[in-house]
Amino acid sequence: MIERKALRPLHHPWEPSTTDIKSHPLISRTYDSIIFYRWTSPDGVYERGRIMARLVAEMMEKNRRQVWLDQWEMNKNTTPDQVVRQISDIFLRVPKVIILAAPGDWDRFTNADDIHRWEWELSLQSDKKIWILRYGIPETTQAPSKEQLAADLRNHSTRLADLVMKGNIQVRVLTMDNLNSVLIEKLSPDGGLVLLPPVCSTLPNQIQKRVIDRLHVGDSIVFAQVCDDGSSIDSLPQALAYSASKKIDLGYDGVEINIVGSMLQRVIDESGDSTAAVATILKLVYAVATLVPTDQVGIRLAPFSIVESHQQPLEFFCTLIESITSQLPTLGFVHVVAHTRFDDFEYPRNASLDELRGALASASNSISFISADAYEPETANTIATRTQDLVAVSLPAEVDLNLITTLRQGAPYEVAEATADRLDAIRSTFQTGKEYVLEWPSEQEKRVFNAMDDLDRYLGEFDPSLSYEGTDQKVVWRKSCWFASEGISRPFLDTEKAIAAFDGDLHDGLAGLRALHDPSVRQSMVYLKNVLDSALVTTSTAVGIDKDMIQRCTVRYRIIKYTAHAGNPGGIGLHPDGNLLSALITNGDGLRVYDLDGTVRYPGYNGTIMMGGSTLYRWSQGHYPPTFHDVVTNKDQVKVSIVAFFNFPDLVTIPRALKSGSAGDESFFHDIKLIKEDDKLPHGQLSPLWDTIIDKHQLVLPPAVTAN
Repeated sequence: MIERKALRPLHHPWEPSTTDIKSHPLISRTYDSIIFYRWTSPDGVYERGRIMARLVAEMMEKNRRQVWLDQWEMNKNTTPDQVVRQISDIFLRVPKVIILAAPGDWDRFTNADDIHRWEWELSLQSDKKIWILRYGIPETTQAPSKEQLAADLRNHSTRLADLVMKGNIQVRVLTMDNLNSVLIEKLSPDGGLVLLPPVCSTLPNQIQKRVIDRLHVGDSIVFAQVCDDGSSIDSLPQALAYSASKKIDLGYDGVEINIVGSMLQRVIDESGDSTAAVATILKLVYAVATLVPTDQVGIRLAPFSIVESHQQPLEFFCTLIESITSQLPTLGFVHVVAHTRFDDFEYPRNASLDELRGALASASNSISFISADAYEPETANTIATRTQDLVAVSLPAEVDLNLITTLRQGAPYEVAEATADRLDAIRSTFQTGKEYVLEWPSEQEKRVFNAMDDLDRYLGEFDPSLSYEGTDQKVVWRKSCWFASEGISRPFLDTEKAIAAFDGDLHDGLAGLRALHDPSVRQSMVYLKNVLDSALVTTSTAVGIDKDMIQRCTVRYRIIKYTAHAGNPGGIGLHPDGNLLSALITNGDGLRVYDLDGTVRYPGYNGTIMMGGSTLYRWSQGHYPPTFHDVVTNKDQVKVSIVAFFNFPDLVTIPRALKSGSAGDESFFHDIKLIKEDDKLPHGQLSPLWDTIIDKHQLVLPPAVTAN
């Protein structure tokens, strides 16, 4: 869904309509709109209305809209009665009305028999959508509000003024310079511009047509995405153009070329340099524009996305925008997506798009810039007020089909019912100190285990090291390295200096840095990172961590290959993690969770396993106990795990979203070193929980631990 000026949506006055009006003998076409206007200037000399009406109608016809215009349908021999009858018949069958209004047009409204007054009254008494286009006034004039329009009309007709206040109208100022831009606005209070995702293209044509028709009924303009189909770079232009033309034939109003992800990476890799890559992409867009009118073509870019752990510099996308829009100045729009789409939520980048806006403005002032960064309603309104952007809203629009109406009413975004249920389930599970498993769909499960196989292969070359002893002195041989990121949806740290500053375990950190030079490991880690990040966003939201704080948290990703050992049993000793949240993916059994009620459970390995840490326990003031767990392996077992350790920024005061029964402290000072030391103390904050675990599970700890 797209919205301009966020909470003040517009709508397109000539979306396609399925209304059939061919039953009347005078009617031979299906029309989307009817245009009303005053033919001449007040002195009767200039046929300004006739000329402007023809320009508007021709522009609309170019946009594949069927417009009824009296001067096209009648001649000098048409009698007044025939004029009125034909206008009345057409009016009853079109969904939208366009009224052109110039200075002096209303002077004759004092005459109750004036036909143009009758057209106004006919329109305003209906429930049709009405566009009033003011022209012949200074270009700097702002479009009047409904109240201002009514006040102006009151000098000519009190009845029309009263009707304006009740009518479903939009008012715009029309000039020769903005004629095209005003007439390509594609928004609706109910429908908006809908950019359907690629998955819709996999549906049977009959179902796609039903979707299109349903959206058209809701006053939407519907664009289809055309994407990389795996064709060679040389044949990709023809493949995209063919796909785009088929979408138009199906009834889509336009196409959006998806220049992101694997397609962009393939173009860059095979082109050799950025200049050649820009030329190749321009060729792709040109090919589509040869079969689809250019103003029905848009491009979609994701300049902050991570492909194979790389992020293209912003300068590349600025150059790309300038090149495409300067060569194709009537392009429909440039859609810039800054956020990352996860399973339950969109994760904002919160990056400035001004450089990209500037690149478009330097090449064209008529092409729409669509910005998307998981905007909240207030942020969207700010962006749309500060800029001329159309503001895109995707996930909330999928949840609420009446999103634009909802926004106009000032209501917040809704979350999907399944997401709301999942958040409730995570909260209730974490309140008992248990883990929560975010299960994978079958296709995702297959990709996850393929990626884990790549990590298994790579770690096989490592020398094993002995794990640290836990409280029960369990140990295991393991092969391990770690990767780090400044946050969710951010690239991996890729310099020795950054790794050294992030964590004291430099040996395993440098091993992870070297691992990123292996193409298959890098690709697999990027995919697994995305799965883990998605689970972290969902779980963080469930336990009440503020959105801004989620973006400030850091993540370390450790991969571990457990290998055969002499001990029986072996593994990682019983403990809670010392961080905020842990997200685990593993390809074998062995994880055991110790519940506070004395139950021991085996979560398995068919989903992302989420566990609360001791930092979450402290921050939530005991609301969410940490998950006590260990890992057991037998002497023949080999398995691989990857765990994401998610934590607040260090030495920072963190606001608490949760309130305990005690008064006072509403913030939490995060000191990682202090927390880890306290976790080990026999009388630290975790000691009551340890006492419960030991008692309920009837544990006998080694003598050294007991003595301590």
